[in-house]
Amino acid sequence: MKKHSLKAVILTGTIVFILIMGILSSVFNYVNYRRAFYDDYKAYIHEILDLTLARIDNDDLRECTDTLKESDKFYELRDYMDSLMNGMEIHALYVLRPQVVDGKYNIMSIISGETTEDRINEPEECLWLGWTSTDEYEEATVRQLFDIMSGDDYVFFEDPTEWGYDYTGAKTLRDSSGEAYGILCCDIEMSSILDTIMRSAIQNSAIVFALGIIFVICFILWADHYIMSPILKLQTAVSDYSARCSGQRNKRELKYDDPEIHTHNEVETLADAVRTMTESISEYVDAIADAEKKVDDMQYMANKDGLTNVRNKKGYEEYVTRLERDMAREEMVFGIAMIDLNFLKKINDTYGHEYGDRAIIKLCEHICLTFSHCPVFRIGGDEFVVVIKGRDHARKDELMAQFKAKLDEYGSDESLQPWDRISAAIGYAEYDMNIDPDVMSIFRRADKAMYDNKKEMKAVREE
Repeated sequence: MKKHSLKAVILTGTIVFILIMGILSSVFNYVNYRRAFYDDYKAYIHEILDLTLARIDNDDLRECTDTLKESDKFYELRDYMDSLMNGMEIHALYVLRPQVVDGKYNIMSIISGETTEDRINEPEECLWLGWTSTDEYEEATVRQLFDIMSGDDYVFFEDPTEWGYDYTGAKTLRDSSGEAYGILCCDIEMSSILDTIMRSAIQNSAIVFALGIIFVICFILWADHYIMSPILKLQTAVSDYSARCSGQRNKRELKYDDPEIHTHNEVETLADAVRTMTESISEYVDAIADAEKKVDDMQYMANKDGLTNVRNKKGYEEYVTRLERDMAREEMVFGIAMIDLNFLKKINDTYGHEYGDRAIIKLCEHICLTFSHCPVFRIGGDEFVVVIKGRDHARKDELMAQFKAKLDEYGSDESLQPWDRISAAIGYAEYDMNIDPDVMSIFRRADKAMYDNKKEMKAVREE
């Protein structure tokens, strides 16, 4: 049997190992970066769809779709979708209807958000009510949209088109009778993001290959010279460093005890290379810690309401999940307050949405000051939820009385601007383990109490 030299075996084995590690590192980094980006953009699209859904009057939009005539609410919705296109990173925001006409599959546009620049400079390129595709969409795409419209869940999918590579979120629209008439879609352009992810994966592979080549060269030089004592010293130093590095994220703790080998040959080169490598590892650990912080920041921003800085609907849903887990493990005492701003539409219509936003912000500040020890969430345009527990729960009646009294004070202060004289309805429901299987049960009772309060304030009709 032919024998292979130790140098050839080591060289071949290390090269194969480095190639495999480089490939696996590239694949792992690409998959994980891609998953992280898609999860973040899915939450982002979900929020945009929810914001738009809150503004849609389904019966009115259904009538516009059937008659191909725009209504006042249609134009209000279009203006709001335009504002989202101008203010957020969206490729497209639109409502469409898949259809089969004369045996041909096509798509009809119902309403579309456009940027101000496109709306003014390229109106012929905008999608108008009643526009019908000819060959822009394949039959398979239209069939996919029919499948989406048959359900009620949020659907997310990749959508490569002639206009770019999009990540799309879709939600079926139904009128008051429950009949589906269209699909609300939001597209995020992903081509540049995927290119960035690919470049990052390639760069990481290059680092792995570069470090691997250095390691191979140094290792072969060691094998040629058989200088065991310095190698053992180096091995001890590296082993100690490796033990300290395990799971370590603090650069200061990554201390390398240099054995100070001065052989004036390849072993000393290897020692220097290891020292350089540990410095690179320290820098790489810094980069990892920075990346983890950025991911945490993105998660925080995904749960934060951009207007009021309290947690948004997604944050509320995550909080409810944890709360229900605690409810299953222990006996809890808490309640939910549902608060809804009155006359927001009147403020928006009379003074503009900017002042409507001011009213929302002022109400949020009042809620946070009153229930200062409770989590506050903005779950809709003018809807807030407060989970009252702990020290605030013990004085909940006093706090709700203070909340209403301050609103009365605002309402009677004629020195304030109309949008600062805020009015709001509040409803409260206490958790009862005998009747509440989940948080949604408490929420429904609080929402009903809020609505009853709104009727008492005669704010329902005037909204």
